[in-house]
Order: sequence, then C-alpha cells, then structure tokens
Amino acid sequence: MREKHVRVLIWIWCILLFLFIPAAHTADPNIQIIGSIRYSSGDNPQWSPLHFDDTAWQLTDKQTTWEKISPRSITWYRIHFYFPEKSLTEPALLIGPSSGADEIYLNGVKIGGEGVIGNKFVAAPNTARLCKIPPDTLKQYGENVLALRVMFVYMPGAVLADSIRIGEYSELLLYKFRNDFYQIKIEMMMLALFLIILLQFVLNVIAGALEKNTISFGFYIILACFIYIMDSLLFYESGLKTYILQRIYFSMIALIPVTIPFMLTYLYNEKVTFFLKAMTTAAILLCLCSLFFFNVQLYFLIPYIWCIIILAAGIEGLRIAISNWLRKVYESGIMLAAVLCVLFAGISFAVTGVSGAYPFRFYRDFMWVLAGPAFMFLRIFTFIHMYARINKSHTLLSRKILEAQESERARLSRELHDSVGQSLLAVQLNLDMMGVQTETDKTVERETLLQLRSEVTKTIEEVRRVATELRPSFLDRLDIVETIIQYGKNFEQISGIKVIVKAVESLDVSQQVKHNLYRICQEALTNIGKHASATMIKINLENKGRALLLEITDNGRGFVASKMDNSSNGLGLSIMQERAELLGGALIVKSAPGSGTSIIAEVPVR
Repeated sequence: MREKHVRVLIWIWCILLFLFIPAAHTADPNIQIIGSIRYSSGDNPQWSPLHFDDTAWQLTDKQTTWEKISPRSITWYRIHFYFPEKSLTEPALLIGPSSGADEIYLNGVKIGGEGVIGNKFVAAPNTARLCKIPPDTLKQYGENVLALRVMFVYMPGAVLADSIRIGEYSELLLYKFRNDFYQIKIEMMMLALFLIILLQFVLNVIAGALEKNTISFGFYIILACFIYIMDSLLFYESGLKTYILQRIYFSMIALIPVTIPFMLTYLYNEKVTFFLKAMTTAAILLCLCSLFFFNVQLYFLIPYIWCIIILAAGIEGLRIAISNWLRKVYESGIMLAAVLCVLFAGISFAVTGVSGAYPFRFYRDFMWVLAGPAFMFLRIFTFIHMYARINKSHTLLSRKILEAQESERARLSRELHDSVGQSLLAVQLNLDMMGVQTETDKTVERETLLQLRSEVTKTIEEVRRVATELRPSFLDRLDIVETIIQYGKNFEQISGIKVIVKAVESLDVSQQVKHNLYRICQEALTNIGKHASATMIKINLENKGRALLLEITDNGRGFVASKMDNSSNGLGLSIMQERAELLGGALIVKSAPGSGTSIIAEVPVR
C-alpha cells in the first residue's frame, strides 16, 4: 500500500471518530430532581433510611458535579427532595452517567445499582443508571431521600447531579437506550479496529514479514485490546465481568505504559537503561500486587502509582524518540508524533483518575479512544513506510551493484594493465634479451638478473596489493576493532594522511557486521583520500548496548551532503548507506564546505 493511501485512511478514521464522539446526549422531558446534597466518606448500612440524621454531614449546593472527595473509597450521598404532584404509571429513576460501582436507595429501599463495591470491586461502565421505583416507595406529599452508596473508578467528577430524573420507565428506558447505543457504536468501531490491527500483525508475524524487534508492539496491541474490551459496555452487559477479571484489568493497565519505551528501545537498537529497568520492575510489582493482593487500600493507590509510571515511561520514550529524530533516523519523526499522542492521552487519563480534571467535556475517554488507534496507525505506517523505502532501496541497490561491478572490473583491468601488465612486459623484455645473449654464447650479466628479479618481486607485490584490496587476509583473522586499526595503519602508510583510531579493546560481532563495517570504513577512507584534501582522519568505534557505532571524521574541505547524495558522484555514499540498512541500521552524513565531513554508521551488534 502506498504512503498516500495510508494517510487517507488515517484521516478518514479520525474524521469518523470526531463525528461520533462530540455528539450530545439526547434530551428527555422528565422531572429533574433538585434538592440539598450531603455527603460523607465511610460506610454504614444505617445511612440509607429516610429518617437518618445526616445534619453532621458536609453540605454542598453544587448541582453540576458531585463534591470531589476521596476517590476509590466508599462514599455515601444523601439528596433530600420533594416530588411534585404528578401521576406516574410506572415510575423510574435515572442517574448518570456514572462510572464505578454504586447502590441506589430511595427512602431506605434499595431500588438498584451497578457493579460490586468493596474488595471484590467490579466497575460498571460510564453510563446512566436506570432503576424502577417499587410501589408506595416514592412520597408525593412529603420529603424523599435518595441515598447513593458509591465507589468511583475516577475522582467523583463524572457524575452529574443535575442528571438525576424521575419519570415514566418507558420514556427513561428509551433515553438510556439511545445513549447506550451511541456508546456501543463507538465501542464496536474501536473493537473492530483493534482486532483488525491485531489480526494483521499476527498474520505478518506468521509470514515472517516482521522483525523480532516488533514483538513489543504486538504485546502493546494485545494489552490495549484486552483493556478496551474489559472496560467496554458490551463486555459488562454480557455478564462476564467478574472481580477476578477486574483485577486482571488493573494489572494490565500497570504494564501498558512501559511497552512504549521498550518498543522504541528495540526499534532503534538502544541500550536498555537502568531507568527503564527500574520503571519496568515497578510496573511488574504493581501488576502482581493488583492481581494477587487487591484490596480497597491498594485500589486507592493504583492511579497515583500508575500516573508516576506513565510520566516516567513518557520521559524515557520522548528521550529515545527525540534523540533519534535529531539524528535524522528513518521514520523517527513519525514515531515521535505517535509517542507524543499516546503520552498526552496517558497523562490526561492518569490525571483524570487522580484529580478528576477532564481535558475534554464531550466524552471522558476522548483521548484514550483516539490515542490508541492513532498510535497503532502511526506505528503500522512506519512499517509500511520502512518496507516501501527498503523495497525502493533494494531496486536502486541492484542497479548500483551492477554499476559497481562494472566499475570494479574496469578498475581491476586498469590495475592489471598499468601495474602488473607493465611489470610482466618488462620481465618479458629482459627474458628476450637473455635469450639473445645465450644464443650468441654471451654470458648473462648479473645486473640483468638482478633487474629481472626486481621486476618479478614488484609484480608479486602488485598482485598481493590488488588481492588485499579485494579481500584482505586479516579480515578473517582479526576482530572488528583490530581490523579497523590494521586498515587505518595501511591507509596511513599509502596515503600519508594521519589516521587516529579510538575504540574499545575488542568487540564480538557477527561476520556480516564486521565485513560490512569494514567496507563502509574502506569506502569512506578511499573517498577522503581522493576528494577531501584532508590531513587527519579520526575513527571512533564504540558499543552502544545493542548497537555498534562507527564514526569517521576528517578535517578536509567538506561538501554539500544533500547534493552529493542526489548525484552520480555519490555512488560511494549510497553504497555505504545501503550496507548500513542491510544490517538493520542507518548511515548519517554530516558535512559542509570548509568544515570537514563526518560519516556515522549505527548498526545492530547481531
């Protein structure tokens, strides 16, 4: 698939999400409940009856949101109200939308609720709660008390106090159905998207079309898909959601932030830092605690620890993405945009869980819904972009290989004709002279023999030199460090340019890595000797965790790198670049007229 087609698909999907998400809830004609609201933390079954004295509770006059008190602890609300004289055939109560678990009491009678409160906590989706009111429960000529026992997933800002209504059950049911159906449409779209991406990834892994460093992306897809399904209204309405699955849900949430920096680390062959290891350890411990030691106290701490892990993962992910973007690594700009998207969503989601501040008023999960697919789209786009670029590069490389073969044959022809051919011709002439002398019974002079021996020796040295350039013997005997040092010495003797090699004592790399890095170094030094007019070359070879860095810098006259890449004279640079990419790495050329040149090759160790 071409890049422009992928961009079109991304834009279409984003437009569809924007069209669905900002929609407003359907208005209803029923009676809105307005009254004094009192609240208290703690839990006591005696707080539900009508005549319980709640004057010591805190009073709020807010009608737009519930008072923000301790989240994830059990909280009671008591709303005192008077119901107007209106005859209802089948009265019902509508509250919401609300997230978490709740129990609803009217004048001391439990009339409904969703989820499970306590250590076996099960959160219900963020939807309206609809309850039928039993006969003779609602008092039309006196005070009524609506008592709510709640345990929120997030800070209690998600529940709108002005959305509590009493009316006919059929009308409220229709209102709830419309809003639930709207949410289910979004969930079905998202679920289909997750499953399509997951299926595509699995099929590509089975076909062997993806590298091993993409496993972390597959892990992220599975986690995101599982978390979204577990938090969906569809799954809750199926009746399959239990407190064990709720604990698994919390444990998976703890793991998902660290998949991003791990994904980038393996993508760019970065070293796994101590910071990333510590963050991963903290996430795994939180995951295990959520899974095996879940209780209300731990549930209170989960969002705070998760927020810290998200911030740490975001910092590490941004560091890796920005550093590679500054180094102009291929597709790094796309991944930086993906990381920024998912980081902003993760932080806003975590802040919502801790403080109840909502970055978007229309839909609480706005960023969460957009960021997950956007990140996956951009990550898949990097796959497509990378393989399209590699496919194009392979086509160009095939042509360049043929050109290089012809060029190398022409060079060998010149070498053999100008050096070895001339030396052999001189040997032939000397032998002819010796033949004439022997025919006339003259003694062959010693100087003639010495001259003949000198020519033969010179010919042997030329043959060895040509053979060494084609395939040096030390390339198989020495490791990569010794190979670069040996070649630097040889080049310095031939060219007269000072070569300084800075490297660790030894590096264990594969033969393929060693051979290609040697050829990159050979091509770079050859170009410097021919074109740079340099007096000194610095070669730096270092191990960066899972990657090997080869940097070759000269103090020559430099050039405009972009123009050289697009010209026929840039064949050497192109071949070096192709060699680095064939190893799964990248080649960066930094140069300017009068400022010398730096060629940086970074490739995986294996």
